[in-house]
Amino acid sequence: MKVSFVIPTLNSAQTLGDCLASIRAQTFTDCEIVVADGGSTDDTVRIARRFGVETVCPNPLKTGEAGKAAGINAAHGELVALVDSDNILPDPEWLARMLAPFEDPAVFATEPLRYSVRPDDPSLTRYFAALGMNDPVCLFAGNYDRVSAVTGKWTGLKIPLEARTEADGTRWYILHPRNTLPTIGANGFIFRRSILAKVTWEPYFFDIDVAAEAVAKGCGA
Repeated sequence: MKVSFVIPTLNSAQTLGDCLASIRAQTFTDCEIVVADGGSTDDTVRIARRFGVETVCPNPLKTGEAGKAAGINAAHGELVALVDSDNILPDPEWLARMLAPFEDPAVFATEPLRYSVRPDDPSLTRYFAALGMNDPVCLFAGNYDRVSAVTGKWTGLKIPLEARTEADGTRWYILHPRNTLPTIGANGFIFRRSILAKVTWEPYFFDIDVAAEAVAKGCGA
């Protein structure tokens, strides 16, 4: 299965190089990178070219949501990986682990269970990663989607989960949402391109809305 990484950018030169380097370091290599640029005036496009990005397409509407839609339109993969320009994949096996659940045809999307940090990351970045979100209000509301060191849970919502373990010890979970869905859909969210026929995603790809609509339309059922 070919994977298309879609990255919206706008003056993202400060972080884009590290993001692209982490993608190019992956052991799973059947992938392309699509950068949807909103008219950067810094070195963003030059950095994309330096890392051999297959497609740099324009994003005239400039927003991240519009950039995702523009990038998806330019992508060719069966799977689409939504990665922001300040996301850094934690290790070379990350993509391979994220793709393993797609061997089950009922799985239409995967998302990382937790945020990772590097030893030299700023203290605020480490704090957000440990919290599992960047807004404590979400913690008290229970509507979050990454493991939080405060609660020890992936979400505070009551959603049935089915645990599965791969032969190499990798553990992942199948989410069985009914009328409740956490704030999934970004920062490493990977989905089958085929679901786009069932959801509204142009000219703005609102990730949480797309995930919720996909579930409502029976994707993965």
